[in-house]
Amino acid sequence: MPRRLAYSTTRSSSLPLRLPGKSIAVSDEERRIFEYLVDVVKASNLNSELRVAGGWVRDKQEKVDLDIALNNMMGQEFARWISRYNKHHNLPTSKIGIVRINPAKSKHLETAVVSIFGHSVDLVNLRTESYRPGSRIPTAVGLGSPKQDSSRRDFTINALYYNIREDRIEDYTGHGLADLEAGLLRTPDEPLATLLDDPLRVLRGVRFKAMLAFRFVPELAEAMQRPEVHEALRAKVSRQRVGLELNKMLRLDTEKALDALEQIAALDLHDVIFPLPPYLPSSAGQDVDVVGSSPQGQPPQRRPLQDATGEEVIVGSWSPDLKQTALRCLREHFRLVNEAPKGTELVQALPSVSGGMPVGNGLALASAFLMPALLNNIGASDSSMAHATGAGDVDDVEPNGGRGEDELSYLENNRIRGHTEAVFKLGLALSSEQASCVAGVLIATKRLLPLIEKLAAEVESGSESLPRVLHNNRVELGNWMRSIEQTTGGHAWETAARLAFVARTHLLGLPPSPGIDDGNAFVQAMKDSGLVSLSGIPPLLSGREIMEILQVKPSPFVGEVKAKLISWQLANLDQSTKDAAIAYVKTLKPSSSS
Repeated sequence: MPRRLAYSTTRSSSLPLRLPGKSIAVSDEERRIFEYLVDVVKASNLNSELRVAGGWVRDKQEKVDLDIALNNMMGQEFARWISRYNKHHNLPTSKIGIVRINPAKSKHLETAVVSIFGHSVDLVNLRTESYRPGSRIPTAVGLGSPKQDSSRRDFTINALYYNIREDRIEDYTGHGLADLEAGLLRTPDEPLATLLDDPLRVLRGVRFKAMLAFRFVPELAEAMQRPEVHEALRAKVSRQRVGLELNKMLRLDTEKALDALEQIAALDLHDVIFPLPPYLPSSAGQDVDVVGSSPQGQPPQRRPLQDATGEEVIVGSWSPDLKQTALRCLREHFRLVNEAPKGTELVQALPSVSGGMPVGNGLALASAFLMPALLNNIGASDSSMAHATGAGDVDDVEPNGGRGEDELSYLENNRIRGHTEAVFKLGLALSSEQASCVAGVLIATKRLLPLIEKLAAEVESGSESLPRVLHNNRVELGNWMRSIEQTTGGHAWETAARLAFVARTHLLGLPPSPGIDDGNAFVQAMKDSGLVSLSGIPPLLSGREIMEILQVKPSPFVGEVKAKLISWQLANLDQSTKDAAIAYVKTLKPSSSS
């Protein structure tokens, strides 16, 4: 049975606050590790006090996840003492891993990692630190007392320690245990100074608030809204670090991700976290301390946004109306996801490309939040939709199935990138491939809007039922679904469909349409119609076969023929044989320019 750790009951100026009646469960495996570490200290005459720090003390998960803080030596030195102890007692030895200082990932202290009874244990020292103006990276880090170590942490609930030798929880801030009990987030020291030292704590606070369902104490909430804190977050924290914190928020449960985005809105952090034109940071996504390469005190160098002709473009910023619309879109999309039929996948996940993070409900919510600021900058949907007006009219379908691009672009590493992709990459620290996938969802969202109006008009006319209307428009719907697969590399059509209905209501101001009430009704109707399976039908002829039939060489024309063939197959479901496909392709003669 797990043992319950006692909280001490004595107070003095040199001792931490102890609250009676509180306890924490320690598993048998953790107890075994603790006793082993105490034996190492005693056998080596080290006079070290070992404490567990960090999230283990705060929320005690079932898994063994230990950060051991030492009062009188660095982690690497203690790791060497562990190796000597193991050799002396003929115990298995493991290599010592060293996690070097990496400011871009908020690693300001070297950490030694050792394996104890099959579990990875981090070894660090208690520390004190100071900061230079203009940087969130400590300039001086040294051995510190528990009091000093606790005071430099972000929040009191993260400044609790478990003293292994004394078998008790220590609270050197005097507030950590009480705040944990009351569900409060408070800084150990004065909040404004704490946030200005490391402005990333603003986003960490938002994440902890959402994750734990806590509240900010009033003085912290006030400091988080101060303009100088927002400017420090913009100037001192790299886009990569901002994005990584947002990634963590969006990987929370859907309701918690919603709370995090609502809190970002409440703190008025739109312009800081999701920078919009006219300019984008020149060092977007780099692991740097201060974004940009300008001399200290000067604003970062920035690249202008450009349109297709290369002209600089000023689009706008987060106006008060835009912020309110973003919040309405966010909440409406959450409602749709929350009310989707049970037992079905609420939001199709985009692929986890390049070993990155999987994209699901949280990032779909972020897309809804950003949609009002981005949708107008995506290429006009009427020029990127398939132009088929009926089941048999397929000659004008675009070769890529309707895949469009952002109207606005910027240059990064000699590659032109779309504005929508750029905002996701900067705001969420996604890889270029991931950002392109997510931007593809909004591109598909805009393409669907005119088609929804066409479907709604046909249903409202009363001449056809919704299932029949969907069947009659299967070429356009099939090409739309194929285009989103091409753009995202996955099946994100449900997300795009829900977002389109959110945009219809809150951006276009259109009332619900009889027969297609909202995004959930449309998604369910698409599934019931069987059209979803049609989006994956392969072309009856390969590119090589098309070249042989038409006697042409490899060229973009072959891709155009292939796309038209797919549309022909969608239009002629009962006649889609290979012989019929060959006959159709023979009618598609290349132009003289091809």
